[in-house]
Amino acid sequence: MQPALYRTRAADSLSGDAREALISGALDGVILMSPASAQTYVKLVATPDLRDKAAKLAHFCLSQNVAEPLAALDGARIFIASSPSEDDLLALVAREAANC
Repeated sequence: MQPALYRTRAADSLSGDAREALISGALDGVILMSPASAQTYVKLVATPDLRDKAAKLAHFCLSQNVAEPLAALDGARIFIASSPSEDDLLALVAREAANC
């Protein structure tokens, strides 16, 4: 049996700080690294007071598979890295930030 290198557990809710930042418009974007994190994110922002705010953010995804759950956020701005690497994802974020 292979040893577990790490484990993840999906959050049940956004932290108070994250919720407030989203509601207040303090966030410009979110980075999503896995399909599971994207699914959890979509679930956590599915409430009426968060859904519209979340859809306005830039969503930076590591790959097309990561982006797929975001289809549930109507009108979401989705950006996908040119290859599934952290370097390409961060380069994408930097390019988009420079265009703001």
